[in-house]
Amino acid sequence: MRLLIEHGILEGIRIGRYDPVVQSDAPARKIQGGRSLVISYYYGNQYVCTKHELKTKRDGVVHQDVEDVFINGIRYERE
Repeated sequence: MRLLIEHGILEGIRIGRYDPVVQSDAPARKIQGGRSLVISYYYGNQYVCTKHELKTKRDGVVHQDVEDVFINGIRYERE
């Protein structure tokens, strides 16, 4: 998550700079009526990152973590 913040990617996601592609959308196990989503983000045809987030049924994000991110030609993956 630190890389997303330091490189402005999280802000770019927030303001709609990147195109989201939902890879997975399932009911959240720990949030009644919530959703568990895996979303990849692209800038044009260029892959930026993939993150997992848990949302309430009113679309409030209660948890998010990064699966992987591609910065300056280097891919960083979650351990």
